[in-house]
Amino acid sequence: MGHAHAYIVEVLRAAGLTHQNPDALADWLTNGFNVHDRIAWQAEIWDSEGIADEVNAYIDGLPSNPADQQLNALALQLRYLETYNVPLEAYRSIHKKIEGVFSEGIAAALSKQNLNLLMSHTLSHLENMKPQLNTPAQPSTPPALRPELSHQQLSGVTTHEPLVMMQAGAGTGKSSVILERIKYLEACGVPASDVTVLSFTNAAADNITAKNPNVGSMTIARMINDIYKLNHPTHELSSIDTIINSIDIFYPTDNFAAGLRMRLVEVAQNKTGAFTSLNTYIENHFDEMMSLLDTIKQTSLELEIIIAYQRIDSMQEPAHVQSKYLIIDEVQDNSIFEFIYVLKYITKHAQSLFIVGDASQTLYEFRSANPRALNTLEGSGVFSTFKLTTNYRSNQEILDFANVVLGDLETNQIAGIQLQANSLAVPTAKTFQEKVTLDYRAVPKLRGFVSEELSGIVMHTISRYVDDCLARGEQVCFLAYSRMEVAIIQQALQQKYPQRHIASLVSEKVFSTDIFSKYIKNFWNDVLQVQPANAAFVVVQGIKDNLDKLTRNAGNKKVEQAVLRMVSKWWTENAPAIRGWEQLCMQGSLSYKEFFERLRDNLLSFEIRHNAVRQSLTNQANRERKEKNAESGADLLVSTIHGAKGMEFDNVVILHKEDTKMSQASRREFYVAFTRAKKTEYILSYGTVKNPPIESSYEQIVNLLTKRDIQNAARAAGVDPDLLDEETEDTLKKDAAALVTA
Repeated sequence: MGHAHAYIVEVLRAAGLTHQNPDALADWLTNGFNVHDRIAWQAEIWDSEGIADEVNAYIDGLPSNPADQQLNALALQLRYLETYNVPLEAYRSIHKKIEGVFSEGIAAALSKQNLNLLMSHTLSHLENMKPQLNTPAQPSTPPALRPELSHQQLSGVTTHEPLVMMQAGAGTGKSSVILERIKYLEACGVPASDVTVLSFTNAAADNITAKNPNVGSMTIARMINDIYKLNHPTHELSSIDTIINSIDIFYPTDNFAAGLRMRLVEVAQNKTGAFTSLNTYIENHFDEMMSLLDTIKQTSLELEIIIAYQRIDSMQEPAHVQSKYLIIDEVQDNSIFEFIYVLKYITKHAQSLFIVGDASQTLYEFRSANPRALNTLEGSGVFSTFKLTTNYRSNQEILDFANVVLGDLETNQIAGIQLQANSLAVPTAKTFQEKVTLDYRAVPKLRGFVSEELSGIVMHTISRYVDDCLARGEQVCFLAYSRMEVAIIQQALQQKYPQRHIASLVSEKVFSTDIFSKYIKNFWNDVLQVQPANAAFVVVQGIKDNLDKLTRNAGNKKVEQAVLRMVSKWWTENAPAIRGWEQLCMQGSLSYKEFFERLRDNLLSFEIRHNAVRQSLTNQANRERKEKNAESGADLLVSTIHGAKGMEFDNVVILHKEDTKMSQASRREFYVAFTRAKKTEYILSYGTVKNPPIESSYEQIVNLLTKRDIQNAARAAGVDPDLLDEETEDTLKKDAAALVTA
């Protein structure tokens, strides 16, 4: 407490103040101030809308012309907000205060300290631009749209608002809406070449191109890369690991490079606030940044979008990315910085923006996707929103169960979507239990269930459900969270059904390698000690001899063989050029220094190209294999939940882990899984709780449907359900139960 007392005295002194009653202060610090309670209170404040009041009060307490030290302290606090689950309303309140108190330049600088504030800042500018954005003219003749479009779909497709968000629940026809929107714009006189569709995957982009070749179609990453390459053609797209090693190679003692390296490592680790820190660092050292990239001749997707954002007003753009009407599909899977870039991009070009997505289906947070970004747009009031709630995939029984999960998702609090089947069939307790099976297993501990029990349950219990589906000539897909779980299920199915066609939708993982750049960083001095004629041999042998220092998986035979194949490929492809440089050295027309620089740059360039080609080939192979297996008519399919996103199957078996501490990300993932089946689904759930929430939810649905069945039966018998006596209700309840078990 003595330190606390001294601190308060120093703060008051710095502000030109003194305390008049030191004894009262000492008494309060000793008896009236509880450190634990204060910390707990502060933690609650930082996770609530109350943090806005705290920050805004601090801003109000600043002088009219705050000193740099005071602004820096505020910037630090704003940056720190990213480490807490600060509500969106709080961010909106803080941003409104910042814009109202500070000049435009200071408000912009403070907003850049936090991506959520930067999002609000960018939205504010876009809202001011809204009257100037492109809008289509009214069609001269009624457009020939698909007659089966629902009223919900038609309202969104035909709107003339410049900023539109389609809040599209699972299975609600997002692809149809986008294609019909393009058709409607053309009917309004908009050339297809003035429309660009940005998709999350290359496969989705190719699908748009196949349907309408004149429409610009690409991923957001491709669009930004094409803009970047036009302005910086010497920079090759590389991995962060290779860039980090290159920084160590070319700038071993440079302070700026050290700061950049640290921030790139944090981005690679997906640390909270890392992207904000990198963006601010590059902005403050932009010329040094570009000089460094010019030297190492590399860039990355993360660096490209930051640089493209910061120089958006001056960068040239290739003709094929330019348009007047921008449509974004699966928008929930974009990162928050991609949102910020797109919003700034359409502000620059006065474009119309039409986005389609569902925050509750955000699955790619490990790739920086952020559902809160879409929630920010939803709650901003800047976009005209249209809900799509009619599901064209599943029956209502399946959707009733999915809706329970959906109702508990934080991402659905603004949209409030509840899915409704495109069918007039009314579920009953009997049909619900026929179409949705819950098999919950209470286990003493979570660890061990998958490895010890899952295979047997698939072969001896779930197989009865599978047999019924196969007897109807229907397909069954098994969905699980991890690749390991999928592998165990697939092995069990192969043992149980050796004569059946079983296909996997799991994609092969591809990892970038940094073997060459890491070798140069750590062992290049060994190469410099030999004659040019022996340098390539030293490189090859050095990689082999130091494999344990160059990769964490040196003991893995497959990894070792892959590295040796890469080294062999490098020599095969580059031997003629290297031998030519050796000859030039012998002739005296190429110095040793120049030779070794060429050899070093050759190794780095090969690593970059190798990673790019391998990534492209693997992606293409994964896509083709997935399409082939999905269309192969396999009796049984297995997939991770991520791999099944956007797909549908006759029947689905879902492995579900019940966890009282389940994250919102995991809940969203299971919501996606629960909405893949068209006809029936079987949920194998396991957990340590005896009466888990998933079981309670299932029983609640059965009870509600049973009650409705009783009321319907009473009405059919000419009895007012509200006037049922206890005996009659018991009789009807028994009849309903008999129907369920029949």
